[in-house]
Amino acid sequence: MVNLLVACKERLVERSESSIICRRWQNCILELFLYQRALPRRSCNRAPTPKPRKSRQSGGRRPMTRDMLLPLPATISRRRSLEHHLALAALRAGNCNIEPIGRLFRAVYIAYFVQEALNGHRFLAPFRIAEAALHAIAARIKAGGDWSLLEADGRALEHVLSLHDEQLSTIASHRIAQADGQLNIFLANNTLSPIAPDDDRDT
Repeated sequence: MVNLLVACKERLVERSESSIICRRWQNCILELFLYQRALPRRSCNRAPTPKPRKSRQSGGRRPMTRDMLLPLPATISRRRSLEHHLALAALRAGNCNIEPIGRLFRAVYIAYFVQEALNGHRFLAPFRIAEAALHAIAARIKAGGDWSLLEADGRALEHVLSLHDEQLSTIASHRIAQADGQLNIFLANNTLSPIAPDDDRDT
């Protein structure tokens, strides 16, 4: 994994446009982080899960279960929330590594996808600001700078994390799972950001 990160950094040096550099460096961070998180779930020792039968009544779509319609269990939502806020605390302290930045990128994008699913392209400014803050940190790291987090950037990230805390504790878990899937799709393409552009009105 270290070799993967080094290779990503070497490829980034060859590109000159700052937005593309930030995007590809961000992808390296996110992909490495998600790869590390996914390893236990891809273990070869686990027996394959049998595929559920399709429901004829739902036109081939699997019906929602009770658990999917309820919010995440409190233990899971609290654990995720704690991970996100610890990552932000690490950035603020300046003693972090790649993983906290990956966690925060993931939290911001998952929160955005849930917000978009519920409200469309409205009230997205906090997500754009938080994303820009993480891009700025990634650019400084790529340039060999420090890991310090500006106070305004810290407040922007904290605001989005608070929104995401509420989502995790109140929104149906299938919405969170859908947002996870959207994040994987975003990582597989070459778009600079999944967040809607500035010309969408936050009204």
